[in-house]
Amino acid sequence: MGDEIQLVELTAHADIFATGIGKVEILGSCVRFWFYAAQDSLGGVGSEHLVVSKLVIPIDKVPDTLQFALRGITANAAPWHPSPDTLTEMKRRTGH
Repeated sequence: MGDEIQLVELTAHADIFATGIGKVEILGSCVRFWFYAAQDSLGGVGSEHLVVSKLVIPIDKVPDTLQFALRGITANAAPWHPSPDTLTEMKRRTGH
């Protein structure tokens, strides 16, 4: 993708698998996303949602970050997913 920034990884960071985002918290000018992984309950009663990571990002960077992620997904993995331009148009029409 043309708008990727050059990243420097001085030390290796492990990938963390998450099933989804279970909670979003506003922390002043930032937002915290709680990522979880679903697994069968150890007690045998349904499934549990275990917190695997929490990510804090400046709230004003969230829209651009989501659009960047959607462009990568749309271009590489999910032709059924709406394009960022489609989402922008939906936002314009609904006033959100």
